[in-house]
Parts: sequence; structure tokens; C-alpha cells
Amino acid sequence: MANFSKFSIKQFLKRVDTLYSGHKTGSVAMKKYKFKCTDVKIVKFTVIAALLVVQMFCASRVLSAQTSDSLNKRGVERAKDGLHERARDDFSRAVSIYNRESARLLHNKGVMFEKRGNIDDAIAAFEEAVRRNPRQAVSFERLGYLNYKQGRYSKAVTYGEKALEIDPDNRQVKSWIHDAYRRKIDTIEPAEEKEAAVNRDPIWQGKSPYQRIDPYRGGFYGTFDFSLRFFYQPDEDSVSGYQKSEGILTNFPYLMQAYYRPFDKIGFFGSLEHPYTGLGFADVVSQSERFECLYYMGRLVVGGGLLLNHYDGNIFQDKKQTLHDYKLGGSLHYEGEDYIMDLLFYPRLLLLDWSFLSGTSYDTARFEFKYTYLFKPDFIYYTRIASYDYYFINHDDPLSDYYGFFDAAIGATVSNYSFFPGVDLKLTAEAGLRQYIIKTVDDPYSFLNGQSFLGIDKNRDNGSLVSGQDQKTTIFQLRFDERFSENFFIYQSVLLELAGYEADRHEYVIRFGAGYIR
Repeated sequence: MANFSKFSIKQFLKRVDTLYSGHKTGSVAMKKYKFKCTDVKIVKFTVIAALLVVQMFCASRVLSAQTSDSLNKRGVERAKDGLHERARDDFSRAVSIYNRESARLLHNKGVMFEKRGNIDDAIAAFEEAVRRNPRQAVSFERLGYLNYKQGRYSKAVTYGEKALEIDPDNRQVKSWIHDAYRRKIDTIEPAEEKEAAVNRDPIWQGKSPYQRIDPYRGGFYGTFDFSLRFFYQPDEDSVSGYQKSEGILTNFPYLMQAYYRPFDKIGFFGSLEHPYTGLGFADVVSQSERFECLYYMGRLVVGGGLLLNHYDGNIFQDKKQTLHDYKLGGSLHYEGEDYIMDLLFYPRLLLLDWSFLSGTSYDTARFEFKYTYLFKPDFIYYTRIASYDYYFINHDDPLSDYYGFFDAAIGATVSNYSFFPGVDLKLTAEAGLRQYIIKTVDDPYSFLNGQSFLGIDKNRDNGSLVSGQDQKTTIFQLRFDERFSENFFIYQSVLLELAGYEADRHEYVIRFGAGYIR
């Protein structure tokens, strides 16, 4: 093929003309062929086209077989012969081929680092890959994605746009770049702080993708979970079994919640649940709903809304009753450089409602505070305190049956997104104490009467300052979260509540849940 490709087109045409001239002059060799002028032109055109195709094919084969080493050697030889211009072209082509090949190798190296969890090394490899081959879209996509996961949204957007410029149909980039645009706007700092913040990445943004499952910073966040309760009685018979939680919709605890943020400054939250109130007393709340409007002010998110609680049972006055409670409250969420604070407060209605109501009423209160310290990007720990109060008031006497519990807990979360390829993992462990309070008082609205405030009683009923306290339990909880894609995740947890060695029973709860975020 190589020898044929060297055949001169001019030589071939000269032979054809000679044959045609011999025909015209009556050459013996050509008399047996009856060529016409048009026939010769057709033959010339066909053969020329065929030879051009063959030569182009052979040239492409020669070029494809060239490597950076072969071009480098040829450039050296041409330089020795004084052909400096051609030598320079060979060296330039050798560098171009070398850069393309090494860019592919560096990309594969970066993928290996990413799977192993060495994100900094992966980013360095991808950056070098795009430096050597600025048209390698797949490396720009990985750079954008990893910076997006680390909270560097400006870089993420820059790399993502470059990838789409090269490859407009890149689906991977399109799956996260819109959220990166939104988060980039949220994290813009004041002009006077920009220079000091150039090389600073707040710890709370984290390396792990799980640091970014944040309902306050996404466009939409929704979860649903349900719990199965079991009990164990360590008496002589060692009885165990399934424990029902009587509610309006289900006989087991569940929680459904969702955040939606349609505007930069405004968002909404809603929840529907049958709360788990522990083993200390009967089901004092059958269903609860909460609706809030959220206002975003940089690192601070302020919420205000309505909490609804419903009771359907017979624990008060030994008769079946359906009671409802509605109250206003709010929430605060603040993100510091290395900590997060959450506060939820829906207070008891302080008005003397027995003055304008008769019969029985239902009053509730809820307080939660959580402080999270982000020790490392993939390791955080937190403290949590909470108070839940439920009042059943008989306005005819008047008297009140009060049920409440208080939690104090510490916990830690470890995130790992390299243990299984393509799966983000999060493990949370928590240990806490719970104090149950049960008491009946004849003055529901007096101060420090054994209701709430850890059961502190100024009257010292039964001779105790904390006469309302009933029993204490220890709670251990272990939770696993798995995120299989950019939008979907699942979680499971096991809760063990121990009421002491001499308790009538202990309880453990298994919870299953799933969520969606974008």
C-alpha cells in the first residue's frame, strides 16, 4: 500500500496521454482499443479521485501511527540537518500528543483518588489534566462536582460552565450546577470581607457530601419515616412484644416533613407526625402538625408559624375525648464558621383560658435547642436539650393533669463517602437522659407548681422541691444514613430506652426512613 501510494499521478496521466496519442497515430498496440476522447477523460477523472483517496488514507495511517517519541526523534534529526522550521513543527506536535495522553492518565488517577476519598489529591490530578488538555470536558465536570461538594460554589460554577461549553449535553453537570448557582448567591460575602475570605472555606461546608444535606440551604428537602416499638419486661416471665401507639391516622409513630424554598429570601416548612413520646406515659398526643414561613438573612434563618396538636384518647378523666391545641411560635437557625445553632420555641398559652372557656381544654408547649460543633469536615458532635409539655385542664374544678418529659443528650456524627464506591455514608451515635414528669395540680396557671421547669414545685408537695418528677430513663440511639445519588437518601436507626434495673419494662424502637433533596 505504501509503494502504491507513492505512485505519481503525473506519471499516470502521462501514460494515458501516450496511449491516447498512439491510438490517434494508428499505433499497433492501441488499434485493438477503440478509445474516444470522452472515455479518456472519464478514466483520468476516476483514477485521479481513487488515487487521492488512497493517498489520504495512507497519510492518515502514517499520522495515527506517530507518537510523541517518534515525532521527537524526527525533530532531532531534522534539527541536525538544519531543517529548523520542520523540527519545530515536529516538537510542537509531539508536545500536543503527549499532553493529550497524559491528561487521560491524570484523569484516571484523579478518579482513583476520588474513590479512595483523597479529595484534595483528586482535585490536584483533575486540575493538572485540564491544564494539559483544556478540551477534556470530563475532567472539568469532576472538578466542578468536587468543588460543589466542598461548598466552593464559585469554582464549581466556573468548572461546570467550562464543561458545558465543551460538551453541552453533559448530564452530570446539569444535575448539580443549578443548585451551585443558587448556593453561590447565598454565600456571597460583603465586599470588605471578600479579600480576607479568598482562601477560607468554612468548616461547616465540609468535604463530605453529607455536610450538604442541609434543608436550610437547598431548594427542596423532604423526608418520611416510621417507627416500630417493642418492649421487654425483665420480670420472672421476661415478657416482650410489640407496643402500639394509638394515633389518629396510624398506631405507630411516623414523621413526614418538607422544606421548600421558592425564593432567595423566603422558604416554607411543613410537618405531619404522630410523635414518639417514650415509655414513661401513655399517648398524650395523637397527631401534630407544624407550618412555618422561613426568612433567610445570610447565615441566619428566622421562622415563624403555627403548631397544632391533637389528642384522641381516654387518659384524662377516664373518658373518651378529642381535644385540639393551636399556638404560635418560631425557630432560629444560625451557621457560624465552625458551629451551627438551632432553636425551636412554641410556648404554653399564658392567657387564663378558663376565664372564657368551660369544660376541658388541651394545652401544649415545645422547646428544643441544639448546638453542633463541626470539629472536622467529616466529624461533628452536638449537644441537645428539649422539653415537651402536655396539659389537660378541667375548668370546672379547676385542675390540670400534666404530662411532660425533658431530654438532655450528646451525640456525634461521622461521614464517610469512600467506603463503598458511589455511596455516601453517615453514622450518628447519641446518648441521653430523659426525665418524665406526671402530676395533677389544682391551680393550672400558678408559677412553679410542679408542671414544667423539671417539675420544680414552690409549694413542696410531698415535701419535695421537684415533686412532679416521675421516672428517669437512659436512651441510646444509633442511626445510619446512606445516599445513593445526588437527590435520594435513606436512613435507619435503633433506639434503646432503659428505665433502670428495677423498671417494669424497657423499650426499643426501629425506625426506617427515606428522603429527597435538590
